[in-house]
Amino acid sequence: MSNREQLRAKMIENAAEINRLHSRVHETLKHRSESDEARQEWSRACEEFHARYSQLCLPDGPHPNLYDRIKTGDPAMIEVALCFLEVRPYFFRSGYHWKTILQKCKRAPMCGEQSERFSRLLEKYTEWKKLRRQSSKRGSAVHRDLLPLLLRFYNLFPVKLSDNKFDGFGNGGRPLHYPLHSSET
Repeated sequence: MSNREQLRAKMIENAAEINRLHSRVHETLKHRSESDEARQEWSRACEEFHARYSQLCLPDGPHPNLYDRIKTGDPAMIEVALCFLEVRPYFFRSGYHWKTILQKCKRAPMCGEQSERFSRLLEKYTEWKKLRRQSSKRGSAVHRDLLPLLLRFYNLFPVKLSDNKFDGFGNGGRPLHYPLHSSET
């Protein structure tokens, strides 16, 4: 297994551990007011989560001056950053870390292979953002057209759905415009 594969595997493993610790905090939170023992258990879960979080965010723990080392083009830190961006691990605050690392990498000098990887990653990210924006626009149009109907049922079923949830909503080829007033018919 190459160093890059080990780095990626470690990131996935660490993300799973952060998620486990974070879930434990939320599970113990539900019962913390039931007894002193339950409150202490919740407190221990919080302490463990906070104590281990920075060590688990990136393989080998927090790297001193990570962002400065990325901006100066340190090949080892660029490799850690690129692996993090490629793996895109999911855990508490991982999106914040991902976007910050992405911004730092945009300004970092990189060698040929790392530069190519970063270019491919940026292309994929740009395409994903474009597709997400299109999905949201399509869903927004459907949401707007269904709004009168949704408003009638909101008191019975108070559910909020984001516009992208309506993307791909089938209408059998019929327009989804429902007149608000009888004069619009």
